[in-house]
Amino acid sequence: MRLNSPTILPLLATVFAVSACAAGDEDNSAPAETQAPAPDDKAERRGRDISFSETAWLTVGVDGAVQTTFFDADGRYRDLRNGTLAAQGGWERRGDGMLCFEPDTGSGACWDTGPVDDKGEAIATDTAGKRIAIKRVSYIAPAASDAAEAGD
Repeated sequence: MRLNSPTILPLLATVFAVSACAAGDEDNSAPAETQAPAPDDKAERRGRDISFSETAWLTVGVDGAVQTTFFDADGRYRDLRNGTLAAQGGWERRGDGMLCFEPDTGSGACWDTGPVDDKGEAIATDTAGKRIAIKRVSYIAPAASDAAEAGD
């Protein structure tokens, strides 16, 4: 997804882009990279002020896969890829503003998020410099049975 492209598909209750940072080695998805101008200091600070609790973010990978990441209030996240659970684990917004994932399996990653524009879109950059476009979509809370299992 490019930031200057038309609005992306409606929410499919599927998988998010930031989720790509938490996918295991077997995950062949690759979120679309973008070429956006570097944010100024004020814009960067606005990006770090984004509250992720009880939000969902979507991206479309270069392979066309739709990914949505749901950030639950209890510090857990759920990644859906084309509607199927692909990864889950813990998330936190660190004091330095980085958004970090610790998946239940596989290795974690941290992302710096830019400000959200008037279309609900932002750029997230991982520590290796990979940039992805993310779009805020409707949050869906986990099913009661899913929430109980995550606490076990």
